[in-house]
Amino acid sequence: DLTFTAEWKANADTAYTVERYYENLDSTYSRETEQKVGTTDETAAAVTTQKPGFTFDRENANNVTSGTITADGKLTLKLYYSRNSYTLTFKLGNGSSDITSTVKFGAAISKPSDPTLSDNVFKGWDKTVPETMPGSDVAFTAIWEKKTDTTPAPRTGERGSLGLWAALLLVSGGALTGFAAIKKHRSDPKKPNEK
Repeated sequence: DLTFTAEWKANADTAYTVERYYENLDSTYSRETEQKVGTTDETAAAVTTQKPGFTFDRENANNVTSGTITADGKLTLKLYYSRNSYTLTFKLGNGSSDITSTVKFGAAISKPSDPTLSDNVFKGWDKTVPETMPGSDVAFTAIWEKKTDTTPAPRTGERGSLGLWAALLLVSGGALTGFAAIKKHRSDPKKPNEK
C-alpha cells in the first residue's frame, strides 16, 4: 500500500488593505486606500508615511496598525493622521505688535488691513501671501516707502511778473508827472508880455 501525505504551503500573495485617513479642515476624514499582498496567516504591519501638513495620530482609537493576513483577503489596517497647525505672523514695522495666529494646514489665510505709518506709504508685504496656509510656519514683513513732499513751495513772484510791475510803475509815474505839470501850468498862467 502507498500512503500520500499532502503538504500545504501558505499562499504568499494573499491580498490585504491599508487605509490611511487624513483629517479635513472640518474634522472629518478623507480616505486613501493601498492594496498590499502578504503570506496567509502571517502578521502584517502597516507602515506610516510622511505627508506634508499631516502627522500620524498614534493616540487615535480607530488605528489598526497590524493584523493577521486571512486567506479571504479581508484584513484591513487603518492609520489616522491629524492635520497640522502652523504659526502665521504679519510684522507691521510701525510700532504696533506683530499679528500672530495659529492656522491649520490648507486653511484660508486672511491678510490684515493695510497698516499705516506716519510719513510713510505701505507698499505691501516682503513676499507674496498665499491663499492657504503652507506646511510650515511663515512670516510676512511690511514694506514702507518714505513719502515724497509734493507740496509746491510758496511763490514770491516770478521774474516776468516783476518786470511787468516795474514797467507799469514807470509808466504810471511818468503819467502822473505830466499831469502835475499841466495842472500847474493851468493854475498859474503867465501874461503874454512876461518872459
